[in-house]
Amino acid sequence: MKRILAFGFCVILLLAMAVPALGAIGFGTRAMGMGGAFTAVADDESAFYWNPAGITQVRFASVMLGIGAQGEDYSFLSDTIDNISDLERLNPLDFELGRGYLNLGLLGGITTRFVGVNFYSETSISVDHPELETLDVAASSFNYGAVTIAAKIKEDIAIGLNLKQVIAGLGGGNVKVPTTNETYYADGDGISYDLGVLYRLSDQVTFGFIARNLGGEVDLKGEKVYHLTNGKAPYSESVDLPKEYAVGVSYRPFKTTLLAFDIQKCDARLPFTPEQTRFRIGFEQTALWNIIALRLGAFTNKGDPMALTAGIGFNLGPLEIGVAGVKEEINDKDATQALVTAGIRF
Repeated sequence: MKRILAFGFCVILLLAMAVPALGAIGFGTRAMGMGGAFTAVADDESAFYWNPAGITQVRFASVMLGIGAQGEDYSFLSDTIDNISDLERLNPLDFELGRGYLNLGLLGGITTRFVGVNFYSETSISVDHPELETLDVAASSFNYGAVTIAAKIKEDIAIGLNLKQVIAGLGGGNVKVPTTNETYYADGDGISYDLGVLYRLSDQVTFGFIARNLGGEVDLKGEKVYHLTNGKAPYSESVDLPKEYAVGVSYRPFKTTLLAFDIQKCDARLPFTPEQTRFRIGFEQTALWNIIALRLGAFTNKGDPMALTAGIGFNLGPLEIGVAGVKEEINDKDATQALVTAGIRF
């Protein structure tokens, strides 16, 4: 489990040096600045994730790297990470009382108009320590390497496919004094794919669709340790990768103005995110000969309060830089997220 948490902690440090923390993890500052309403837009370097058919709209070859984090009480989680080692016995007295979670995202790769090679990583940490006698820690990391292929089958219709190799790890611990003290770790790999479609109705209106993580299952194998009895046992789990389906529409009333709307259905995610139906809306306005782009958006999970998003991008010749922030409420607590991306086009 330490391997998962150590990776996540490194991303936190990188983010802390880059931007202040602001909150639902997503990929790409342009997309998240627009509330994640990007299925029918998908015309930048993050297109492979939001809709692989969208790379047919990328005008240049480009290299991109982006990072982001969402959570609550970073100092509490940092203390938790410092007190966890691989499969070692957990002592609740070493940990602060409280509850917290953290989602981390990392995105990067090379994209051309019809082919891309990219990666993204999703890491989650959840800690529940309500009293001295009880402690639950869960962590997961899913790392995807994707080869993207896209083509226009007609002038106004494009299709795209991501072929993905997935490397995953799960770790956790459960303590209930005096009856239980156990930890586990398992890892494995698998294959999945995404399918995307773009249909351009007119110069102003485009429709999009994506099905993500189709056919994806990862068989995890590892070990569980029972510390009270000094026993060990094989630990295995088959994990269905969380499938997502989204449809969207984008509309350009003016050349410099973009509006978008998505509906997204998401399976539950390990270790703690439930099944969700999301509604997303986004707005982008460019100015100063497209050098600056201002973005606003919102999204909601069915039955939850609305989350607000904002972002800004700078197009400086071959260099493009963006930042975005998301503010939402999870479990009646404010959750914050910040993202930053940088790309070079050539």
